Amino acid sequence: MDTWKLELFNRAVHAGIIKDPQWQDRLDEPVPLWVVLELTMKLNELINPPHKPYD
Repeated sequence: MDTWKLELFNRAVHAGIIKDPQWQDRLDEPVPLWVVLELTMKLNELINPPHKPYD
């Protein structure tokens, strides 16, 4: 397995985006679309929190 995939996985776990450590064994397998969408939504909430003031 590539080291960049493991590094990306570890960053996602530390950020709280991925909560299931069993995904580490399946990084080379395709994932369902709902998984990609859920990760995208969580990443968007981390970057742009919903309760952030506009000022």
